[in-house]
Amino acid sequence: MDSFKKWLCSFPVAASSFLVAAIFLLHGVKSGVRFSGFLLLAFAVVAVWGTIDNDRKKQRLRELSSAERLRVAYHEAGHVVVGGAFEGVASTIIRATINPDGCSLGHVLRDERYIRRLLKASEYREYVAYILAGRMAEEQKFTHPSSACSDDMRKVHAVLREMIAEVGFGDGELACLRLEENDRVSETLLVMIETAERKEIHEQAARAKAILKANLSLLDDIAGRLLEAGILEKEELHRFIGRVQRPS
Repeated sequence: MDSFKKWLCSFPVAASSFLVAAIFLLHGVKSGVRFSGFLLLAFAVVAVWGTIDNDRKKQRLRELSSAERLRVAYHEAGHVVVGGAFEGVASTIIRATINPDGCSLGHVLRDERYIRRLLKASEYREYVAYILAGRMAEEQKFTHPSSACSDDMRKVHAVLREMIAEVGFGDGELACLRLEENDRVSETLLVMIETAERKEIHEQAARAKAILKANLSLLDDIAGRLLEAGILEKEELHRFIGRVQRPS
C-alpha cells in the first residue's frame, strides 16, 4: 500500500512525461523531436520505477527479525506500564505501536493537547521514570538493553538539564539555578549538574524497575498483544493501564 501511495505521488510528473513523449513520437517529424520523445519516455519510466524500487529498499531496511520485534514490544510495553502508574502521563497515552515507520522501530504516542506545560519537580521525575521504562523493561526481560534505548537517553538528559539547570529544581547548591543559553558555566558547576543528573537517572531507573516488577504479568500481556496486533489504540491501552499496580 505504501509503495502504491509513493507511486501515486510520482504519477503527475511521470504522466506528463508520458503524454509529451507520446505527442513527440506520434507527431514529431524531425528526428531530433522524435529523439526528445524517446528521452522523455525513458525519464518517465525511470522516475516511476525508481520511486517504487527505493520504497522497497526502505521497507527491507525497516523489517525486523522476530527477536527484534519481541524486544521492541517489551520496550514499548514498559513505557505503557510505568506511564500508567503516573496520572499525568497515563491520561495522555493514546497509542502504542511496534510497526517501524522509518523514524523509529516503535513508539508510544501521547495526546499533545493534554500534556501538562507547567510541571512540578515530582512530575519531571515521573516523566524521567516513564522515559527510562523502555530500557528497564528490556533489562527485565533480556538482561541487557539495546541501542533502541539511545533516543530515550537523549530525551532523559534533555529533560533533566531543563529541570536542574533551567527551571531550578535541583537540590542543595543547585536549587533555584537558572542558566541561559549563552551563560558561561564553570567546570565546577558543570560537574555538579552532571552529578545531579546521574543521581536522578539512577533513582528514576530504580523507580521504573520497581513498577515493572510489580506488574510483570501485565508487561507480558501488553507485549504479547503488541506482537499480535502491531498497534494498540487508546481504548484498549487504557484497559491495560487500569490494571497497573503502583508500588507503595
